[in-house]
Amino acid sequence: MQFRAHTSSDERRRRLLNEGVAADGASTRRRVSSCADALASAPDQVESDPSGTATSHRYTQAALMENQPRITDFIPQRPWVLLLLLVVNLAVIGGLEWLYSLMPRWAAHTTDGRIAAFDLDSEGSLGAWYSSTILALAATYAILVFHLRRHRIDDYRGRYRTWFLAAVCFAVMSIDESASLHEGFKEMMTLLTGHRLYGDGSLWWIIAYGIVLGWIGIRLLLDLRECWSALLTMLAAGAVYAAAIIVQLEILLPARGAVGVMVEEGLEMLGNVLVWLGCTLYARYIVRDIQGLIPPRKQRKKSEANTEAPAKPRRRRAAVAEADDATSTSSKPKRPAKTAAAPTPSKAPATTAATASRGKQSADTASSAAKTSSTSTGDKIRVDQPEEAQSNRLSKAERRALRKERRKQR
Repeated sequence: MQFRAHTSSDERRRRLLNEGVAADGASTRRRVSSCADALASAPDQVESDPSGTATSHRYTQAALMENQPRITDFIPQRPWVLLLLLVVNLAVIGGLEWLYSLMPRWAAHTTDGRIAAFDLDSEGSLGAWYSSTILALAATYAILVFHLRRHRIDDYRGRYRTWFLAAVCFAVMSIDESASLHEGFKEMMTLLTGHRLYGDGSLWWIIAYGIVLGWIGIRLLLDLRECWSALLTMLAAGAVYAAAIIVQLEILLPARGAVGVMVEEGLEMLGNVLVWLGCTLYARYIVRDIQGLIPPRKQRKKSEANTEAPAKPRRRRAAVAEADDATSTSSKPKRPAKTAAAPTPSKAPATTAATASRGKQSADTASSAAKTSSTSTGDKIRVDQPEEAQSNRLSKAERRALRKERRKQR
């Protein structure tokens, strides 16, 4: 048996392996020697905890990396915290709407006749900054969901990648709130086509947003089917966005004034809050699923099937018992008719005993007849046995004949 000869590639691989091991050992020795030098140079400035980790006198044990909060710790887990966040955001939206309603009174005391910070229709207002911040938070939570969902073992189609696209989309929407990108897109499309669709040309950016958000939104809804709270929140956000577009196109409020601006901007800010809340709810659901606090869907279906399964044999047993009762009642012997002539006193005991013995024999015969039934082929079949036992012994023709006999008896 001949082995292949060693080539230069084998020697090269062996050399690289030895060099890698030597480099790892050298780096480890350097780290150990640096730690030893630090301990030797300043032994009073370094202390060690029971776990063996060296810490400085300037910081406590709470400053170590293992004691710092994780990214998932910023996901609210308690329902009352989520409800409080929703209430606070609704209060902020109401406050911005109230400041916009007071702007005409205070604008008379300014030089330009308006207060840009309170103007919801302008891009440099508090409302635009608030919407941009909420959408940035939604993009952050979408990235967090993406990093958690990619470790799921049953996601064979890779649906977790949709959350990265959603994060990019939310980030672009956040920039748009501050930089008014949709207005520039509207003017660009009007310049290229020479047409302004439906009024001032806002329909151009509405169509572009609708195509992108519609495609990403459908993919997100397919992934949100397991978490009903996040699914309903995202559907509500889509409905609120649609209502804001209807108001902006002046379909719902033709005479668009201060009321129209308040309604449109209020709906837009509410939609942004619902998008952020939907991402937060789904991130909370994933964290709870990772911790094992949510049972899998297959196990829940099996448990429901196991609870419903024992009811079927009971019904079958009840039906078999009813059939047996009907058969026994139909096969009971008729009582003999009373004779007109009474027996003589001397023969009464003998006649009574004979009648009792004949009644007992007829009852035994009737019970045995009730327990057996003859088919069309002449075979005897016991009726009092369970249906499952009979079906295991009888052929198809015999079972059909047995069903016919039972129908006749009923």
